[in-house]
Amino acid sequence: MVSKMKDPDSWNFISSPEVRAAIMAIVIAFLRIAYDNKETAWQRIALEAILCGALSYGISSGLSYFDSIPSGVSVFAGAAVGFLGVDFCRSFARRYFNGKIDGNGDKDSEV
Repeated sequence: MVSKMKDPDSWNFISSPEVRAAIMAIVIAFLRIAYDNKETAWQRIALEAILCGALSYGISSGLSYFDSIPSGVSVFAGAAVGFLGVDFCRSFARRYFNGKIDGNGDKDSEV
């Protein structure tokens, strides 16, 4: 009888900084939501964690194009996204890009 050996490199995808960042974001988001104890619906908890993972994967993929940034920064970015949450990241991005589009930059507009 021939036994099937598992490929030792089958888990090698976890060595990717993008995947590690996404996993970190999912775990931290789940723990943050559980710790806050504000959300009780498991569907919303799961969606928040998955959104954090997807967002951090995208950010980490973008960071990989800069040669001067170490790959460990991707995991830090994933942890930050998981800790801050999708709502905070979305509101920050809206404020940032609205300022850039309006031409105000970081300055407040006068009425």
